[in-house]
Formats: sequence, C-alpha cells, structure tokens
Amino acid sequence: AESGYVKSQECETTGDPDPAGQYLPLVYQEHNRTRVIEQPLDFTTLAKKYEAFATEFIERSKDGPFFLYVPFSHVHVTRPYNPHGNQYAGCAWQNTTTRGPFGDALAEADGIVGAISTKLKDLNLEENTLILFASDNGPWLIQGLSGGSAGLFTGRYADYWNTGKASTWEGGIRSPSFAYWKGMIEPFSRSSEVVSSLDIMPTLSCLAGVDLPPNRVIDGRDMSDVILRNGKSKHEFLFIY
Repeated sequence: AESGYVKSQECETTGDPDPAGQYLPLVYQEHNRTRVIEQPLDFTTLAKKYEAFATEFIERSKDGPFFLYVPFSHVHVTRPYNPHGNQYAGCAWQNTTTRGPFGDALAEADGIVGAISTKLKDLNLEENTLILFASDNGPWLIQGLSGGSAGLFTGRYADYWNTGKASTWEGGIRSPSFAYWKGMIEPFSRSSEVVSSLDIMPTLSCLAGVDLPPNRVIDGRDMSDVILRNGKSKHEFLFIY
C-alpha cells in the first residue's frame, strides 16, 4: 500500500478488497497535472463527461490540425460493485435495447460517436477530418452475455471454448473497423484486407505529411491506400501472439 497500490497478496492476507476497486476515482490529466473529478466514479454520468470533453476539444481545436483519441470503457465489464451489473449505461440509455445491459452500453457508446460526428458537421469539418472507429479485440467469452459475441468466428474446431479475447483464433483477433471521411472515402465501400491497430500511427503520419523516425523499426504500415482507394494491404503476414 505504501507504493500507491494494493498487492493481491495483501488482499488475500487481510481479507479486504482492493480499495481502488471499491472507490475507483475519475481523474483528469492535463499538462502533467492530475486531479480527481469524483470518487467513487459514477458510471451513469460517465458517458456525458466523455462526450463533453470530446466535443469541447473539437470546438477549441477547430482552427488548426488536431488529433482526438477517445478510448471507450463501454462494454468492457466492470467490477462487481457496480450496482447495474457487469455492464453500465447512463439513465437515458438503460433498458433501451433488446440486448440487455450490453446492448444499452453499446448504444450509449454509439451515441457519443454520434455527438462527435454532429459536432464536426456543425463546424463544417467533415471534409477535413478522418474518423476511425475500431475495436482492440474480440469478445471476452468468460463473461457470457456481458462479454459480447464472436458471431461466425466461434472456432468450434478448436476443441476448447475460449476462442474469443486472449486467443489467436479469429474470434479473438478479428474485429470490424470503420473509416469515414466525407468526399475522400466512397460511401458504403468495404474491404477485406488485413490491417492492424499497429497501422494507425504510420497511416495518420502519412496523411498528415509527417515522416516516421528513421532510427527504429515500425511494425505498422501505411494503409491509406486501403482506406481511401480500396487498395491492398502492405502486410505479407501479421504476428499474433
């Protein structure tokens, strides 16, 4: 505890749960300074804070180049102390889908994306902004209905059940991604080329006209041809480990 976190052995010895799990804070970091906004975190208002931060950032940055990264905590299972179960959504989104809490969480995340898109439209930035939406991995199958679905990629011939997240079967590593850039990407176009989140940095660097550092190996590749011209992937293969 003196080092700023509680080790699992300490929890087992004392019988006390991790206090960070019981009283998880919501923090705001800027200019190397961190402040606690609320503690414990209120899941029912978290999405509104995400949305406000993102749209206000776009408003402040509208007159110049900007990069906005929005990592959702939605549909990632929460700790057991969450009163709404393993998933969460704000009050306005609860019980709004037929998929239960997971569907409600997904719908709220979609609502944040919609708010960001609307802000770009209102500021006439659509034709000068690339939007990428991606997932880091497949479903966490051990969580059942709270963990999503692998759909067709169930890996039934694997001879074991965990063919989702943390596996190298397609259910674990293959996930959909979306790219939108008005006037630059053909509407409703699709590609089956193999790309990776490793490619985001090289691709954005190319589009922004920024050279990659020459003194290191970059595993990602520029995939602007795939996104803009439905071209071919520059990967001959991808290591998944």
